[in-house]
Amino acid sequence: MAISVSMLAPSLGAAQIWNPGFEVWPDANPEGWTTSNIPTIVTPVTASNNAHGGSFAARGEVEFAANTVWPANLQSIFAHTQVPERFQAYYQFAPQGGDVLAVAVIFYSDFFAIAAADTEIVVPAGSYTLLDLPIEEYLSGTPDQAYIFFTIIGTGTEGMPTVGSTYLVDDLAFVGSLSSVRVDGTVPATFELNQNYPNPFNPSTTIEYALPEASQVRLEVFNAIGERVATLVDGRQDAGSYRSTFDASSLPSGVYLYRLAAGANVSVKRMILMK
Repeated sequence: MAISVSMLAPSLGAAQIWNPGFEVWPDANPEGWTTSNIPTIVTPVTASNNAHGGSFAARGEVEFAANTVWPANLQSIFAHTQVPERFQAYYQFAPQGGDVLAVAVIFYSDFFAIAAADTEIVVPAGSYTLLDLPIEEYLSGTPDQAYIFFTIIGTGTEGMPTVGSTYLVDDLAFVGSLSSVRVDGTVPATFELNQNYPNPFNPSTTIEYALPEASQVRLEVFNAIGERVATLVDGRQDAGSYRSTFDASSLPSGVYLYRLAAGANVSVKRMILMK
């Protein structure tokens, strides 16, 4: 497995979920995440090579140890300064006894929750399934932290999960129009998609574009064989100049294409990731 010197998620700004593909496991926990594991006693959360992408996924299983039921808690809190439109993840779920997979994403500003999304998954999923949660912003402000939480809960009166319920999660992402920052209030004369900078880049780069009128905007990134690897913007935006950051920490080196569609206007440019 990959080795890292730190268990704690550093300040990542707005760019990225920490260790979103669960590729880095310096010990019993994935880097940047905490779990309900107690080494030598019980490890409900482990690395699995049944991955959606990359080499590993996080696997949770409700276990019985030390005369009690241990939930499979997986959580991370990290610096983040934008509210995205959506939270996405790929998961599998094999419940026992009517258990549900609970997922929560919360954005905090000075310890106050300003936006969130949550769900309880009840339907088993034997193959990787896309979880796509819209983020609800219910207080104005700029967040400074994001919190992500997965666990299995029971549906009985005490809420205890059933031993043997399992889940797999992988390839987490924040997507949506709020990942794009408006540069200034001027109205550009023409539609324009600029070359990213720096280029080549490692691991992040900036993409700037201009909208002469309000439009439904979609900014996507594709790999060399045409597979979409990221959606940076997906929503309506006012006329103006915008800047968006693409973080490719979990992607391999290579040539990528980024495509901007705004109304009837479409533009595509090439960029190079060199690690």
